[in-house]
Amino acid sequence: LMVKTCGFVRHSYTRISLALVIVCFVSACSDTRAIRRETLSDLHAESLLTLPLREGPAGFDRLDRALHGHFGANDDASAIDRIATQEPATLRDGYVVRRYLRLDDERHMLVELSSEPCFPVKQAIAIARPDPSRMDNYQRTGIYTATGEGMSVGFSADGFKRDCVISLEIVETPR
Repeated sequence: LMVKTCGFVRHSYTRISLALVIVCFVSACSDTRAIRRETLSDLHAESLLTLPLREGPAGFDRLDRALHGHFGANDDASAIDRIATQEPATLRDGYVVRRYLRLDDERHMLVELSSEPCFPVKQAIAIARPDPSRMDNYQRTGIYTATGEGMSVGFSADGFKRDCVISLEIVETPR
């Protein structure tokens, strides 16, 4: 049985095909990798070191968004007032971020970790790989610095418990 459609069916299929091609083209041309909004509970303590050192400014920004998402910021308040009201956050691996402070519009932040549970300095050294020629000085002062991808991550050990990382300073270095 043959039904004459005057080409309507063929045009209808053509329009549908064209519409599908446009949809596919638009979705392929748009960035399908949406910015992943990580939360602090998604991150591990080692992320505090690896994101800036391996991904550079983009890693700093990812870390900053996660920290800012939990701790927020009141730009009108002094730094002391901002950190006084912060509630600690537990990372995915159980370590605790006590405080966070973004110092200015540049990429520069301070992060304080709780010493319970203890994020081991030895583990931080293995991850960040600070300059080995300065290891004697680092071990004497308890302050370590690693650089990578245009970022510097300084971390320090607890004054009494030299085996625990308690603070980090993450800053973009001039290129």
